[in-house]
This record gives sequence, C-alpha cells and structure tokens, in this order.
Amino acid sequence: MKQEWHNHFLTGTEPLQVYWARPAGDNCLFLNGMLHVLRTGCPRWRDMHERYGKRNSVYVRFRRWAELGVWDALLQTLVDLT
Repeated sequence: MKQEWHNHFLTGTEPLQVYWARPAGDNCLFLNGMLHVLRTGCPRWRDMHERYGKRNSVYVRFRRWAELGVWDALLQTLVDLT
C-alpha cells in the first residue's frame, strides 16, 4: 500500500489537541482525504475514496479549517521552512 502524506512528514509528532462536542477523529486521515480530493481533481466530495472516512465529515473539516485560517497558517509554515 502506498505511503500517505503523514507517514513522510508527521512521523514522531504529537497529534493536535482540539476539543469539540465529540471526538474529532484522526486529523491525518482527514488531511489525507482532503489532499486526495485536491490531488486527483475529484469533481465532487462524494467521489472521494471511502478509506478516508465519511465524505461529509472530511468536507466539513476542510471548510472549517479554511474558515479558521488553518490552510493559510500551514502554507506560511511551509514557506518559512524553505
């Protein structure tokens, strides 16, 4: 099986602690689902592979992260590392 994004970059790091009304699940799994949709150019979230979890959960988290500026912070961190 092909290694996922987090296997390359997040090995040995602590998971983010975010508290919501119920357990948030695996952030790496959701991130891989989001990157899969962006990388493959899936025309709809419902075309996302089911191994990444429920498509609506991945989409809601993608949208929430966009609203909270997580993507901007991630990209800025990557720019700062180079």
